[in-house]
Amino acid sequence: FVLSGHEQEASKGFIAGELPQDLPDIGTEAEVFATLRPAGKIVIKERIFDAISTGEFIERGEVVRIVAKEGSNLIVSRRVYL
Repeated sequence: FVLSGHEQEASKGFIAGELPQDLPDIGTEAEVFATLRPAGKIVIKERIFDAISTGEFIERGEVVRIVAKEGSNLIVSRRVYL
């Protein structure tokens, strides 16, 4: 089985990961599902998403907030308590 390299072009509607419009909104809180080192997984309402922290390691179970979106990845930081 050999691919010729044109099977999954973005211009034909193929993307890797979640569709941007299906991602949670910036500001949404989530729980870390797989430790962010800085990449990992977060869970929102029983749905798992790829995420990247703003640089720090964040352990499983901690609460984070979505601060940006880059393609199908969510950029998150620790929730700040005031």
